Amino acid sequence: MLYRAQSNGLVAATRDHSPDDFLNEMVAGLVLPQSAPTIELELAQNSPPFWFFDAYPVRLARETAVQNAIRFARSHVVVRARAEEGWLVLSVEDDGPGLGTGGPPSTGLGTELCRSIAAAHVNAGKTGKVVLENRAQGGARFEPWRP
Repeated sequence: MLYRAQSNGLVAATRDHSPDDFLNEMVAGLVLPQSAPTIELELAQNSPPFWFFDAYPVRLARETAVQNAIRFARSHVVVRARAEEGWLVLSVEDDGPGLGTGGPPSTGLGTELCRSIAAAHVNAGKTGKVVLENRAQGGARFEPWRP
């Protein structure tokens, strides 16, 4: 997937999707261990009714982020969708130790793949990006931004 992203483009099947439906289906399809943290799905009131993106690589990136959050969370993972200044933001937050403190690494193949997937989404002069940071209240936040 990373090779495809770097060599000849990744976004092949871009079409309109409901962010709410997309996240609902993704969370409902998770196979969780018995000891898994609580997964909360939060859809913002300003979540757009549809957005254009290639669902396969976006789903792959989201599932990787959610599985990573589950691995490091103490008790809680939040999956969110929101629209912000012309961007669709699909975030994953956990209440684990955070980046650089025994939590998920801030660089690696999964992060690079997610960045490639985000960068393949371009619209109106904006290129997708990924924000990976520690939360002020503890834990990590992963946010792919899609134009």
